[in-house]
Amino acid sequence: MDPRIRYVEDTIGFRFEQGFARRYEEVGSPVEDLEIWYRNALVYAKVTKNRPPRDSQRLRLVILIEAIRFEATHPPFPDEPGEFDISSYEFSEDVLSYKSAVIEEVLRQEA
Repeated sequence: MDPRIRYVEDTIGFRFEQGFARRYEEVGSPVEDLEIWYRNALVYAKVTKNRPPRDSQRLRLVILIEAIRFEATHPPFPDEPGEFDISSYEFSEDVLSYKSAVIEEVLRQEA
């Protein structure tokens, strides 16, 4: 088994009803998807290292990471910095407090 699958499972497996490893095995997602999930797990681990979110906010934090990554990889206008507009989502102040750290880490990965 690819070690990235285990890392995602251990870090953000709660994002998936039956866990990431089982879901990945069942669906057979492309390797590119695994890399995205792996990178998201790395961001989650980094930004929560010193301040873990409450259990009720963990899933919302992963969704924030997903939204930021999408904005970083699909900017609204080519060659212009993204604004990371997440206004269409409803995040608690607790989750939003991670936003700048998530942006920083995602941009570092995507550079």
